[in-house]
Amino acid sequence: MWCAGEDVDSFNPEVTSMATAKEVIQTAKTLVENITVDDAPLEQVKRISLGKNMDMELVGTSYLNDFLVPNLYFHLTTAYNILRLNGVDIGKKDFMINLAPHVQLIKAP
Repeated sequence: MWCAGEDVDSFNPEVTSMATAKEVIQTAKTLVENITVDDAPLEQVKRISLGKNMDMELVGTSYLNDFLVPNLYFHLTTAYNILRLNGVDIGKKDFMINLAPHVQLIKAP
């Protein structure tokens, strides 16, 4: 992982089943939870392989804001749509579960 000084492309698992997907998700969560870094790596330029003989160089802040975050939302949305297409009972409430702590019950007058 970038912030740990590792190869940017170091976490690229092959997912072929739901069990593997769950393992990959847990591994990713653990990796993110264990990141401890100061802001210095965010100023470093890194080369990112895009495959098919393409790459790009980005400063850490651009990598985070312009590459990682949009990639995360793209894959989240794609997984959500695939699950719905295959009949999984999933909806907006599941996609936006992070807002659950802010939901309040309004008392009737």
